[in-house]
Amino acid sequence: MAAPTSGASTTKNQIHVTWTAFSGPLDNGNSAITSYVLYWDQGTSTYVELLGDASDYLGTSYIKSTGITTGTTYSFKVKARNQWGDGLFSSVVSIVAASAPS
Repeated sequence: MAAPTSGASTTKNQIHVTWTAFSGPLDNGNSAITSYVLYWDQGTSTYVELLGDASDYLGTSYIKSTGITTGTTYSFKVKARNQWGDGLFSSVVSIVAASAPS
């Protein structure tokens, strides 16, 4: 799975994470995706689930607005799940809680 990216709604107060959905049999293992599982590192070098593990999530973006500190870099990774189990995690992406000057 490709690494997630910083979305257009990332600001100093929130992180917008986006990823590309799997669409074909080569990507999804010939089984429909049942969930995308997103994890983040809150700066403790320990990844914790944000969504998709405890309950299925089929979206391809997420906005994290609690627990965010302006100027801090956060790391994210995502994996897909189908009826056969979990795929491998993507590469990690680091996103800074900041926005470009206006």
